[in-house]
Amino acid sequence: TILMIINFGDTWRLKSDRNQWSVQYNRVPVNASERATDSWVSRTYHVKPEDAVESMLQLRIRLADTIGLSDCLKEMRAIKKDIMDVFNDYYGDK
Repeated sequence: TILMIINFGDTWRLKSDRNQWSVQYNRVPVNASERATDSWVSRTYHVKPEDAVESMLQLRIRLADTIGLSDCLKEMRAIKKDIMDVFNDYYGDK
């Protein structure tokens, strides 16, 4: 049973069930038969949502196509914006 799905942009999300939180990414389908199926792939599993968020942050930074500190900082700002957008959608822009 799926209890909650929290989307972070179009590529990443957290999904929970009764036992765990999973960090998932939306992979790009390679062919037409794959497009008809669910393209979300679980990368890591966690007991606490805080650990899942931390894992997602680390994965996104490691998988980013960044070269040098400047690019890494830009990617970190984009990740922070995705997270803040989720909270702003839930709590409203205040």
